[in-house]
Amino acid sequence: MATVIWKLYPEERQTILHPEQIIGVIISTIAREVNWDSDLLAKAIKFLKDGGINTKLVDIRNAPGGYWSEEVESFVTRLILFGFATRRKPIEFTKKGVKLISEINWDAERRNTIEVKKIEKLMRGFPIPSVNQKRRAFFP
Repeated sequence: MATVIWKLYPEERQTILHPEQIIGVIISTIAREVNWDSDLLAKAIKFLKDGGINTKLVDIRNAPGGYWSEEVESFVTRLILFGFATRRKPIEFTKKGVKLISEINWDAERRNTIEVKKIEKLMRGFPIPSVNQKRRAFFP
């Protein structure tokens, strides 16, 4: 899909954030307060899209009870498959996973600092479900 996007929007090739980078910034911004899972990450990306963030590389679809994204599901699956997380719902990061998210966030900032700052600012207003506030977050 990325190749098609670059042909359609060649001027954005260097500045558009990849799905993994958007997810990394989301998790890094309010990680300690939230038990992330793929549904909540998709909802956060939809929140960012509605707030004006360029999310062309992330396809968000309506699903029963919220939103769904193949890119988010794929990312979470890879986290578990390669040992960066041990659980899916909520995502429980290993120490390696915490380091990976930090590196992804750093890479996103290097690619497009302005967009990352916009995401961080918007995520401070993200409505965290009350159920998540009562459980211990799995991001040390």
